[in-house]
Amino acid sequence: DRACVYHHSGGSFTAEKSRVLQARHEKILGRIWPEYSSLVRAWWRDNPLRVKTEFVAADDDERPSVLHVLHRKYRIGGTERVTRTLISELDENYRQTLVYPGMTGNAWCDLETRPSPGHRELMLNRRWIKPSIQIAGHGADLDCAQSERLLARLIVGSEARIVHFHHLLQWDSLLLPALARKLGCRVVISAHEFWFNCPVYNQLEYSTGQPCGRSHAQPDDRCAACLSAYSDNKLPSGQDAAGGRQYAVMRHALIADALQNADAVLVPSQFLAERLVQAYPAIQPDRLLLEPHGIRVPESPARPGPDGRTVIAFFGGDQRMKGAGILLALAELMKEQSVEFRVFGRI
Repeated sequence: DRACVYHHSGGSFTAEKSRVLQARHEKILGRIWPEYSSLVRAWWRDNPLRVKTEFVAADDDERPSVLHVLHRKYRIGGTERVTRTLISELDENYRQTLVYPGMTGNAWCDLETRPSPGHRELMLNRRWIKPSIQIAGHGADLDCAQSERLLARLIVGSEARIVHFHHLLQWDSLLLPALARKLGCRVVISAHEFWFNCPVYNQLEYSTGQPCGRSHAQPDDRCAACLSAYSDNKLPSGQDAAGGRQYAVMRHALIADALQNADAVLVPSQFLAERLVQAYPAIQPDRLLLEPHGIRVPESPARPGPDGRTVIAFFGGDQRMKGAGILLALAELMKEQSVEFRVFGRI
């Protein structure tokens, strides 16, 4: 199980001669076995050796194994920063693997190893995942055989005891927590915003650009119209009210199962905890854990700026999904007042 064959390329031929021979031989293979190239790509996409690869990577490390599931590689964002801070704090006592979807440099691989100190970091090759549903610019399928098969192999190969789902966005499957439970893992789920309540994770209604005020995406005409408007592709029964209602019912049921059966659900604020319970009242209270994160700001009374103007800070980027439209609307309403807006985020 721990044998490793190392192939040192360029040992037999010069680079120029190797390219000539490869081109010639590919033509021969294509003529005799036209299916060869597609079979090789399918083998890499499926990679049946993934379990053994992770087993070898453990290198006899006896620390308990934790698998962290994130939605994208590190950017200047709250969810990613909180995840990496947690991993850093746990490095001494746990063998950890972080996995997230992305566009790998190697187009053929199933996972790409990324440089990282203290833990194993892998990027899922999203080229092999083609979501049939897009909502608010993100894949929003309810199940994906490729993602599920790959995560299962990671869990088995890394011998994970705990799987921590920091975000399921971009994985295109809501069955992953149930899969981890089935494989005998403890499951921890973190909620960072309203994504569990609605695939439009800031719950800004499409028609108004304002918060909808609803507990979750519901199977009625209002939510169906909003989801359909945000959807780049057709919903289950077509881009109409029936498709939106069906999608809302199925999504809510799968997330309810994940949250209700998790060993722990972490939330950063009492407000978000209340919103989750409002949408999923069957969540077990003793498993809903309040774990504040982010930047600690000392409490201080509001006061005007040095020149007497009111200073309003906006933490977020210039995207619609981050509430930029609300900021602009507020600026329009207050344009006659002595106000200074300070934006902390990408513009």
